[in-house]
This record gives sequence, structure tokens and C-alpha cells, in this order.
Amino acid sequence: MPVLENPCIHYRTRQKYPISLIFALQKKTKFLYFSVMQKLTKLSSQNISKYIKDNINLEIPLKTKNNIDQAVEVLTKLIQAAAYVTMPETKESIDAVKYLLVICEKIAEKRNAGKKWQNNKQPEDKKKLNKLIKELKGPRKHIPPIRTKDNIWARGNCDISETFAEHLSEMFKPNENPMLLIITVAL
Repeated sequence: MPVLENPCIHYRTRQKYPISLIFALQKKTKFLYFSVMQKLTKLSSQNISKYIKDNINLEIPLKTKNNIDQAVEVLTKLIQAAAYVTMPETKESIDAVKYLLVICEKIAEKRNAGKKWQNNKQPEDKKKLNKLIKELKGPRKHIPPIRTKDNIWARGNCDISETFAEHLSEMFKPNENPMLLIITVAL
């Protein structure tokens, strides 16, 4: 059974560069590398080291190859857990506007056409760019205003939805013709 020589742990940090945790177990010429890359702005190395110090078990025997492999797995999982626990939650920006994929593709196509026209200054490129700009702007559909029963304009989503609900309740009423009821019961 080969003996692992010179087990070492390298921990490097630089400001504004990723943290690189590299565990190297030297076995003649082979190295086992495990790296976790996170930005320093999100992770605090002090919190990670505190979490590891609090949760590490130093009483693991390292006599056999299996013991060493298990110890490396436990240490790896501990470091991953420390990174996940100490990393602050990222919240999605509410202000971010999400567009349909078709619109994003059109915008990308327009930008490429603009770059091409800016580099070449060919009339065909300018025509293509203008066509794409017109497609993106496009005619906006006019949504007509809604009047209530009192001949007042419905303003706001609440008024519009109430007016529309009243209209639908008047349009779709159950049939009150008694002859139709007799025919349907007889069938």
C-alpha cells in the first residue's frame, strides 16, 4: 500500500481575487486538487475559518489509506458547508426588467447591425439597421378606455375589472326558458 507523503494544505487569498482553497496530497508525482472559487466580496475568510474551527473533528485516525480518504471527504464537505453558510443570500433585483427571448434576440440583432453599419458605413447596412429599429419600436396597440354604467370613465385596474365583471355577468346568464328545461329533462 503506497504511503501518501507530505500532506499539505494551501490557503491563498488576495484582495479582489477569488479565494482558492487547494488541498494537495502528494503521491509521488500525482496531486489531488480541490478548489472552491468564490469572490472575496461575498465571502469572509474569518467567518469561514471560525466555522471550520468550531465544527472540525481532529480526533480522526489517519493510519490507513481509507482513513485518510474519509478525512479528506469530511474536510471537503466541511469547507463547502462553511462556504455555503457564510455566503450572504443574493436577492434578485426587483427593478430588473425581464424581456421575452424574442425581444432579447431582436435587440442583439439590432446591436450587431449597428456595429456592422458603424464599421462599414454601407447603405445596405443602414437600411437593415433602420428596419430592425422600426420592428423593435413597432406600432403600439391602443387599449380603448372603458365606461361604467354611469357613463363615467373607469380609472384604475380595480374599476376596470369591476366594470368588466358586471358586463360578463349580464352577458352570460342561465337560460330561463321553461320549454328548454322540459326538453332537456325529457332527453
